[in-house]
Amino acid sequence: AKIKSTPKDIALEKRYKSEISEYKRKQTKLEKEIEKLKRQVVELSAEIGRSLLGESRFTPDILSTSIDNTNDLLHKKEIELRDILFTIQNLGRRI
Repeated sequence: AKIKSTPKDIALEKRYKSEISEYKRKQTKLEKEIEKLKRQVVELSAEIGRSLLGESRFTPDILSTSIDNTNDLLHKKEIELRDILFTIQNLGRRI
């Protein structure tokens, strides 16, 4: 025998699915931001080499600070992403 879904059950399921899709949208956005930050770190690191050779308008100190700041932001975004993935996983279990 199949258990009937009440209007409340249907509304809850709809809300959970809506929440999951919102979190997945945030996940996609964060993944793109993380990839961009990773590319920035690589580009900044390459620029340090040019700076040491006198081929850059930036000093190694400025580049180093910029790399540190970018890595900090990257770390925060990765934590945010991990939290979102955890939330998606838990919401998925409720349905």
